[in-house]
Amino acid sequence: MDGFIGRTQERQEFADLFQRKSASLVTCQGRRRIGKSRFINECARSAATFLAFSGLPPREGLASQDQLDAFSDQLAKQTQLPHVPLDAWPTAFQLLASQLPAKGKVVVLLDEMKQKVARLKLPKGQSFRTVLIHSGEIEPAVEASDYFDFIIPADELVAG
Repeated sequence: MDGFIGRTQERQEFADLFQRKSASLVTCQGRRRIGKSRFINECARSAATFLAFSGLPPREGLASQDQLDAFSDQLAKQTQLPHVPLDAWPTAFQLLASQLPAKGKVVVLLDEMKQKVARLKLPKGQSFRTVLIHSGEIEPAVEASDYFDFIIPADELVAG
């Protein structure tokens, strides 16, 4: 990953996540136009599967359905799926999950999610957290474990 100055720790954290046998959610926050998406794209080169989704920019009258339609369009362009009308975010994430391979390293980039990610304040000195985003019920043992820093229903993450 040439061209990244001062990102040694972040690159190492990303590499460490790739060594895990479990899923992780990485939040990458910072000012606009400083290379966050490019950094994730570079890190994702070692993944077997990489899918990138970008939210629509804020505008007057933008509805959740507009974001769902954009998500469906982007999913269709990156997979073998046709554009599928979506009615809710849990359905969107279930459809996405159905397109992910059972084995291999996968990176899914959800870009321009600032308002949603802003709710996940990072502790000082930490740049990554383990988050479970689910669309449905989860086992009580998973919920009771201390493995995940946050357990978030998918519809809460993407709702206004």
